[in-house]
Amino acid sequence: MDSALMWSAIRASGLVAYGLLWLQVCTGLSIRRPLAGKPAYHADWHGWLGLWALGFLAVHITLVLLDTFQPFTLRQAFVPGAATYRGFWVALGTIGLYLLLLVLLTTFLRRLFKPTVWRALHQASFFAWLAALAHGLGTGFDGNTVWAQSFYGITAVVVLVLWIRHFKRKRPSKRPAVLPDSESVSTVSPGLPNGQCNTAQSR
Repeated sequence: MDSALMWSAIRASGLVAYGLLWLQVCTGLSIRRPLAGKPAYHADWHGWLGLWALGFLAVHITLVLLDTFQPFTLRQAFVPGAATYRGFWVALGTIGLYLLLLVLLTTFLRRLFKPTVWRALHQASFFAWLAALAHGLGTGFDGNTVWAQSFYGITAVVVLVLWIRHFKRKRPSKRPAVLPDSESVSTVSPGLPNGQCNTAQSR
């Protein structure tokens, strides 16, 4: 394959993998307070987007290993810090891969974990996306272009807004207390079936 075409395929697969991972984080942050639809709808998409992101990430890594212009060995691709080409940023991409694998694996084995432990492990998806963001900006040639910086910047702002919205607690509504009617006071009699009410007339 032509080197220019190979680099285009590498960048394209990386951008698609990042976009899918970003959407996975966004849907995860929207499950509790969905922007549209039911929570189950967001939960289903959340799971599938993670698998699709892993699939495109596998394509991205395979193309990197097949490239002859900037060759990578298996060790450089899968051991953080082993790469000689932009080692720090490549290491972040590798760490993001392992974090995504951790999230997907623990999700399939969710029954083996306590809910609190699983939720803590599932937070790794956010750090996987963060590592992918830094990897894309620091490793790819497109990281210095206006369109790429705008793309990454917009995705970061969206995640920040959803993150704040997700963890912001709803304030209890301040409604005025309903005062009983001056003419009658209804009280529930526990001795009556179906919670029937007695009405005591005020005298």
